[in-house]
Amino acid sequence: MNAPGQTASTRPARSVDLLYAIEIVQADPEWPTKLGLFLLVWLVPILGWLVVMGWLSYGARRAIARLSPVLLPPTADLTTMLDYAEQGLKAIVVSLVWSLPAAVLSVSAIGCLYFGLVASVISAASGADGTDGASLAMIPLFFCGAIVVLAALAVINAVLSLPAAAAALRSELSGMFAPGFDVSAVMAMVRLVMRDWLLNLVLLALASLMMVTLANALPFVGIFVSTFLVTLMRVFAVVSVYEKYLAAGGQPVALGPMEPRASAR
Repeated sequence: MNAPGQTASTRPARSVDLLYAIEIVQADPEWPTKLGLFLLVWLVPILGWLVVMGWLSYGARRAIARLSPVLLPPTADLTTMLDYAEQGLKAIVVSLVWSLPAAVLSVSAIGCLYFGLVASVISAASGADGTDGASLAMIPLFFCGAIVVLAALAVINAVLSLPAAAAALRSELSGMFAPGFDVSAVMAMVRLVMRDWLLNLVLLALASLMMVTLANALPFVGIFVSTFLVTLMRVFAVVSVYEKYLAAGGQPVALGPMEPRASAR
């Protein structure tokens, strides 16, 4: 679904830009109230995170549909808050399922490295009295090999994270599980704009490193503020990748509702 009068090939493409989130915020005169109140919601573990993720899912849809304001106003309506939590849960579940291969690979590699370290230490200890010194070389050789393995693992995990990000986006935009588990559509989205997904990954990694400084500067509260800001940037940076995908002729995702459910008046 595109904005009226625009097709996937004619709508303007955004650059992959973390500043898109700042642009969205600055365009809304009520942004201090919205961000401030949803930051307070973010302070509530688990449920608060789901609510904010759902709220941002609606923001992503509205940004794609060119609706204003992009960020919906805060509300005390319980039905709306539960709707936000439901939307957030869908995106997180989809992302977690797609992240399982990377998690299994990481656990397996780290487990193998652990047992390799133990074997190296035992070998070095048992051969300490030998004359050739080969056993003593096992530990430095192990650490050199471990560095190579961990570097390769980081690259593989980064590549595997791209389908997870695309799948989560499809769930956020549609408001449903199914589009996020459409393997062919997810992989097509990644392949069509692979360079932009990789650029987005690098930019988010750099932003996360910068947020670590903020987290350390503000004890306790800093970690919540920094993760809130990274989450905000992540959602709209991925939306900018989706804009590139549409401009490249990608098949649009059928957008879900633009307004959350509300209690009957």
